[in-house]
Amino acid sequence: MLNEAKGANRSTGRDRYMDGAEIVNSEIADLTQGNGIHQGYVRMTRDGESTVTKWNGKVTTTLSPEKTPITTFEGTWTKLAGTGRYAGISGSGSYKGRMTSETAYVVDWQGEISAPKLAQR
Repeated sequence: MLNEAKGANRSTGRDRYMDGAEIVNSEIADLTQGNGIHQGYVRMTRDGESTVTKWNGKVTTTLSPEKTPITTFEGTWTKLAGTGRYAGISGSGSYKGRMTSETAYVVDWQGEISAPKLAQR
């Protein structure tokens, strides 16, 4: 399955990283009955600056007592590139997420990032 999703970033971290940024997530998943692996790239853009993150992990789907699917996912990420203040960005970490409806999901990203121009602020 190939999918592209768009949304907005809401940062809850101490540094408010890319808060309000437009997100485009491009994903490919190899799932059987809602379980398997997925991988992709996330581009965040705000005020003409952007970052690209590569991620990969696993998807797990179980049934609730009401027999509705509960889909969660988790994995790891690595920063690949950035522009503007984010030029030279690096970092890595993990993510966990869940489907909140048939067409929407939330993701919690954890990890560390650094960028030479951010350190100069």
